[in-house]
Amino acid sequence: MDRKIFLLLVLVVSSFSSQRISAQTSFEGMLEFKRTEGTVTKKYCYFVKGKKVRIVIYDPAKDNRFGKGTDTSTVILDLDSGTIISLMHERKLWVVVEPKKGPVTPEVSNFSVPTSVPYEDPNFAGNKKIAGQTCRGIAVVLKSENTKVFYWRADEKFDFFNAMMDLLRNKEFYPAYYKALNEPKGTMPFMIIKKQADGTETSKMELIKYEKKVISDWNFEIPAGYVKFGQ
Repeated sequence: MDRKIFLLLVLVVSSFSSQRISAQTSFEGMLEFKRTEGTVTKKYCYFVKGKKVRIVIYDPAKDNRFGKGTDTSTVILDLDSGTIISLMHERKLWVVVEPKKGPVTPEVSNFSVPTSVPYEDPNFAGNKKIAGQTCRGIAVVLKSENTKVFYWRADEKFDFFNAMMDLLRNKEFYPAYYKALNEPKGTMPFMIIKKQADGTETSKMELIKYEKKVISDWNFEIPAGYVKFGQ
């Protein structure tokens, strides 16, 4: 075989293999959400790499999402070991947080997913394009609260999401009710809206920034100069 043709074939196969590996790799990068409830707005940044997640919650009026502001909340998760570390920036302390006990998700009997819901609400637009991803719309009726929750979920191998919810035991409607829907593994809601029965919007969480990129290991390390709480 001609050497040039052989090298060309090698390059093609290598490129194809790399694309397949890339397509099969779990998401790595940063997701930033804005959450609004009434007049209160917070932003949540998730820095994801493999089985590790850094969550930074901050005031959008102050650009301190990298955890350098004293009013910033930062949590580091190791999904393999089940470890939760909280950073206390104002005192330069860190503490290991014990995972919550109890059920991971709300009682399934408290909500239903009737297929007619998307057509009963005139503001429900079905699928949406969010951050370049086609997101499937799902409507949920919360019987106990007489409200509706609308989710738009994306599928980009967000394998960390369910494991993160299991570790945090988050009982808020934002992620917990979604998890109880048993959506396919690797999916994650990019937008969540909660409305009263009359259609009044009470809460909203939406993706505002989405970056697939290499995340540095320092995001999951305790900053230099921080000491363990109680020592």
